[in-house]
Amino acid sequence: MKRVILTGENENFVIAVAICEGLPTSISSNAVIRTFLDAHEIEIVISELSADALKNAIIYVSANLEKRSLYAINIAYLLSWEVVLDRWEQALCK
Repeated sequence: MKRVILTGENENFVIAVAICEGLPTSISSNAVIRTFLDAHEIEIVISELSADALKNAIIYVSANLEKRSLYAINIAYLLSWEVVLDRWEQALCK
């Protein structure tokens, strides 16, 4: 099974697409989407961008691949355009 590990600061859209595809993700602690993902226990946060931290993230995600994939699939609807647009509409119409 595929997995996504992105360590930069601006992969928010890519991470959202990966989750919608049911792919477990590992992200940098700098990624803005981290707040959303933390709330849903979906990602592995890499706080230190070192070879060891990346290796440990890969090992963890690989060992828990099925569970992490189910988490991703279960929250994917929250990232759908319908839900996102509805939330924007609610925020803008207050």
